Amino acid sequence: MKVGFIADFFSTQIVGGAELNDSVLIEYLEKKFDVIKILSQDCTISKIEKLDFIIIANFVALNEQNRNFIIDNKPFIIYEHDHKYVSTRDPSKFKNFIIPKENLVNLSLYQAAKKVICLSEIQVKILKESAGLDNCVSIGTSLWHPKSLEYIKNLDKTKNNKTAIVNSRNPIKNTAMAESFCKAKGIEYELISSDNSTKFLETLSKYTTLVF
Repeated sequence: MKVGFIADFFSTQIVGGAELNDSVLIEYLEKKFDVIKILSQDCTISKIEKLDFIIIANFVALNEQNRNFIIDNKPFIIYEHDHKYVSTRDPSKFKNFIIPKENLVNLSLYQAAKKVICLSEIQVKILKESAGLDNCVSIGTSLWHPKSLEYIKNLDKTKNNKTAIVNSRNPIKNTAMAESFCKAKGIEYELISSDNSTKFLETLSKYTTLVF
């Protein structure tokens, strides 16, 4: 069975939370299926039509023609990461997380999916209440590789009694708002970052509090 995995990036290109999640899932699926990784910007109908099933992760660069072909011709699920059903990519901007209809986007793709796999119950609730979707399920967590979990277990438990904020250029992470919050509350903080996920976990483990 040929399973296509479509994403904007893979962990061999950038190391982000979504890409690390995807890599864990792909490694697991490869034990049972023939998994073909396809960058969304390089996706073509000729690649899609050979697939038996498709998993769509981040899909910002997946063009409308390919989306429509998938909707009309292929069974697929969405492995949801960054709220691509709302124009702001941030449902917290709306009262009680109720998204106005004019801010809902990509609904045809979400409606056609066999399942929309969410990482939290609140995301399922948002999609049900705002978009009327009944095909959403929560796995209740991000996916972690067993080696990563073992690494975390063995980190030094000593804390520095300091507050950390992740220093990210990604506007979705909203470093600026976290800094503003700390300044308004008189909380001293330090910005942390690393392109190496293992090093980042080690750095983060030293802090007592994370503001995000």
